[in-house]
Amino acid sequence: MKQPIFDQLNRLLDKERTALLHGDFEKISTLLKEKEALLEAISAEGSARDVDAPVMAKLRRNLTLYDEALAGLRAVAERIGATAQPRSELRFYRQDGDTTSLTVQTPKGLEKRA
Repeated sequence: MKQPIFDQLNRLLDKERTALLHGDFEKISTLLKEKEALLEAISAEGSARDVDAPVMAKLRRNLTLYDEALAGLRAVAERIGATAQPRSELRFYRQDGDTTSLTVQTPKGLEKRA
């Protein structure tokens, strides 16, 4: 087992975590390429099973952060999509505090004006 390559991976995983927490996608892209190269080197020398528990914990932690970042991006995309759609109902509060709905009719076609 080559300890320097595992030390490099350990430092890289810390950098990756920081980039994920700050949403630095450019840095994440660069770090991902470095991580792939390190993992390929570890696999090529046959020492993948020698990865210690703290490094494995960091790999799992960062995978969870990736999943959460993707979920956040999906939520933003859904929200943007929802705001782009015209509303069919307008809800507002009356003076007594109750809500009232007003259905809005949207034209189905284009309207030509002179």
